[in-house]
Order: sequence, then structure tokens, then C-alpha cells
Amino acid sequence: MKCSNEDKRKILDEAGSTFFSVDFVKKDGSIRRMTCKKWIESAFSHGSANAKPSPFAGKPEYYLAVDMAKGEFRAVNLSTLKACKVNGKSYNFEY
Repeated sequence: MKCSNEDKRKILDEAGSTFFSVDFVKKDGSIRRMTCKKWIESAFSHGSANAKPSPFAGKPEYYLAVDMAKGEFRAVNLSTLKACKVNGKSYNFEY
């Protein structure tokens, strides 16, 4: 399926506070599969005093989510998103 980055963002946003998975191409060309969540309180357990501004803020081609395996925020490049599974539905995108 061919989708714009905005459409991909809407699909990922449908997950709400539930888990979803993504497959995307990293900058080095390798494929990364990640189980993530858009928002999780434990990601902020260190408090806002230690918070750093995201270098991806304001860049619409990136989607920020918490990598559940590492418990850290990661940026997914929507332009290289190959597939995702949200609310039990699988989506495959042309890359």
C-alpha cells in the first residue's frame, strides 16, 4: 500500500496507549523491528530536570515512540517505514 507520511502517522496514532510494532529501514540500511508504545509513564521516571529537547521535534517525517525492549524513546523515519501492526491489523507499505 502506498501512503503518505501523514497517513502512516494516523495509522500509528490509532494505537493510542496500546503496544504496536513497526519494521523500518535504519540509516545504515538494516531492517529494524521494534515493539513500541507512543506514551509510557516509566519513560519519564527520571523527571523533567533531566529531559533534553528532542532533535526530531518539529520534523514531520519522524514518529517518536518508546522502544519497549530498551525503555527509551526512538524516532521512526516514516519515509522508510516498511510495515506495522496496530490494533491487530497489519499494514505493509511500499518503500
